[in-house]
Amino acid sequence: MAYVKFLHVHNTGSTTETVVIYVKRSGSSSRTVGRVILAQNEAADVLDKDATLTLSTGDVIEGETTNATTVDYTITGAEEA
Repeated sequence: MAYVKFLHVHNTGSTTETVVIYVKRSGSSSRTVGRVILAQNEAADVLDKDATLTLSTGDVIEGETTNATTVDYTITGAEEA
């Protein structure tokens, strides 16, 4: 198991970006877990302050943006051995 505690996105471009974050569970379809609209140089946390996103083996975090070259991201958490 992996536990995501922090998922942060930052628009480094000069235009507004829509960012959508999905989780695709192993063998399943992608589901939206967050959506933000970021102005130039704006940043946002995708997960709520006290939220935890739990991932199992084979699960994937996916992201989609208006222009895939201008959004940076940071994901932190922990993995259970």
